[in-house]
Amino acid sequence: MTVTASRWLSLALLAMLAGCRLVQYEDPNVARPGTLVDAKVLRRNLVDVHTDLERRVAKGEITRPQKNELIKKYCDKILVDVKLETVPKSQAWEYADVVRQADRWDQAYALLKVAVASAKSEDRRVNDSLKLAWCAAHLGKTDEAFTLARSTFSTPPEGKAPILFGILYEISPDLEGKGRDAEVAQLIEDAIEQHEQVKVDPTSESGKVFLASRAHHLRRGWDEVLKLFVKAGRTDLAKKALEKADQSTDQSARI
Repeated sequence: MTVTASRWLSLALLAMLAGCRLVQYEDPNVARPGTLVDAKVLRRNLVDVHTDLERRVAKGEITRPQKNELIKKYCDKILVDVKLETVPKSQAWEYADVVRQADRWDQAYALLKVAVASAKSEDRRVNDSLKLAWCAAHLGKTDEAFTLARSTFSTPPEGKAPILFGILYEISPDLEGKGRDAEVAQLIEDAIEQHEQVKVDPTSESGKVFLASRAHHLRRGWDEVLKLFVKAGRTDLAKKALEKADQSTDQSARI
């Protein structure tokens, strides 16, 4: 059976974590000084490592915090000789994804700034703006995070699918607890409205998956809205949101 370089590296990192000694096989896709590996290669290898480590978490061989630490070490290794200022604009969003998983949020932020400014499609603008908003929220750039998140609302219904996911699962957790929970709740509520406007091809596989999971994500969103309004002491807004939530989930169940 062929073992990929990425798998060898993940095994080596696991051994390091356990205090074992294991020869580390050189990954041919790790950038060398003066070179720049295509971002698609880096992200493909990173997916392989995630898959391998997730399997080990499921087997109880490592914990999730240990997995996260191994991912960070892996990303640090493949980025060790990369000069981020030389990354082509077209690959900035992909490199940002790797850099962020190395816990280098400031560098991911800088790369995503480039990605948003040079986005060649509406899909890239929306996705990269949401990731940039997440980085901004994580770095304490709260006003910018709100503005960037809302900037995606202008996209047509065909492009709105990533909005609720990005705001609910990535951006809002990093905005919560900073004295603006009512605003975070309102942002999620508005993102729910965006989710309800999404248009997909119901005959496509992705469309079927989206429609099948829509009610679940709407419920998760409303639960978070209610929690944050109550946490902020805005029980009046929580009551209004509860009424909207009942209508929203009922309607989605009929779609």
